Amino acid sequence: MGEVRCICDCACELGEGIFWDRQRRRLFWFDILRRRLLSCGADGGGFAEAALARRGSAAAVGGDGDFVVAADNGWGRYNPEQNCFYDWRPIEGEPPAHRTNDGRADPHGAFWFGTMRLDGADSAAGSIYRVSPDGELKKTITGVSIPNAIAFSPDGGLMYWTDSPKRIIWRCELSPAGEPGAREVFVSLAGKPQVPDGAVVDAEGFLWCAEWDGWRVVRYDPDGGVARVVRLPVARPTCPALGGEGLDTVFVSSARNGISAAQLKGQPLAGGVFAFAVSPG
Repeated sequence: MGEVRCICDCACELGEGIFWDRQRRRLFWFDILRRRLLSCGADGGGFAEAALARRGSAAAVGGDGDFVVAADNGWGRYNPEQNCFYDWRPIEGEPPAHRTNDGRADPHGAFWFGTMRLDGADSAAGSIYRVSPDGELKKTITGVSIPNAIAFSPDGGLMYWTDSPKRIIWRCELSPAGEPGAREVFVSLAGKPQVPDGAVVDAEGFLWCAEWDGWRVVRYDPDGGVARVVRLPVARPTCPALGGEGLDTVFVSSARNGISAAQLKGQPLAGGVFAFAVSPG
């Protein structure tokens, strides 16, 4: 565990959607259930948090520096300096009992995010949406219970995603217009206790996936083989992000949701944010 350090002991109930803002040189992430947006520097310094009017889950930095954000059962823009949502758009057809979950921008400038039931039921009632660079929303994948691991190859030609209860990470070709092709199994964790959660692809095309109840983040090679396993001091890592000045650090959010008080004694840093080097060096 020596390669891993906790840079922020923030006790998130459900830390998610972590991303690096190059312009601000800050790391941002959400505590979904507590409606918080948290941030800090690459070393954990300058920690700040904002109480949100909406249940944010994922975001990407837009061309003007404001964020494109998925929250509640809609999406819109958010200014982090003013802590203000604007240009808000509820998703037509999404029930009030749904919320957004995992999301990420692709290399073409589109923002993708998923929806799910608030109670997390394995219901196949959620979907994955794409927001084009000009702001057009399109439903791309349906029949999803808990969408996660939305990630893209460096050239934008491949998309990864999972429906966490199924414990399978899928991969499909992605057209320049943002149309997913036929999916194939990239990694299967069927029959195992760990669950694939958030993911990100590095510059070499390897996919890093946080494994809920797995106490680890795994780096998979382009063929789906295990290239590296990084053990964490918490059971429920949720989402990795690449960041730091040289994009040479993996940051990982985590959760304490569903962990009993007795279990927390064995993982007091649950809900914190962790960091380790992309290359073990």
